[in-house]
Amino acid sequence: MSGNIEGSTATYNCNTGFGVNGAEMVTCTSDGSWSADPPTCDCELMVTVLNPLLVSVCVCVCAAVCPGLSVDNGMVMYSPSGPLFENTVATYTCTSGYTLMGDMTRTCGSNMMWNGNDPTCERECFVCVTVRAENFAVIKFRVLFSTLKF
Repeated sequence: MSGNIEGSTATYNCNTGFGVNGAEMVTCTSDGSWSADPPTCDCELMVTVLNPLLVSVCVCVCAAVCPGLSVDNGMVMYSPSGPLFENTVATYTCTSGYTLMGDMTRTCGSNMMWNGNDPTCERECFVCVTVRAENFAVIKFRVLFSTLKF
């Protein structure tokens, strides 16, 4: 990097799956040097795998992944488990006393975004209701309020 004018800048970026380790932008100083050393591109996701010899090996998986998901009052399970690569399926479940509202599953797309929308876990609230109609029997039933629209 020679021939730059004082104050000019250079910006570094890395390929997908790698992150910049160091200054992303450097400036040419008055003495003709750069304000920082060039950064390195480091793998963003390290996975430990067990090989057939039962030796733990650290492998750099340099590929884009979908962000992790969460839901209040519930949990998300991924299939397959491990890095959230394209076509990974996320399945939502709610803790006892809560009902899932929305899609139960979402899939990681080729754009590294999840399809659909985040579901929610809504508190179950049952109320007993008695309905009486002229010339008809009395009907008693339970209503789950989290599924009603007001």
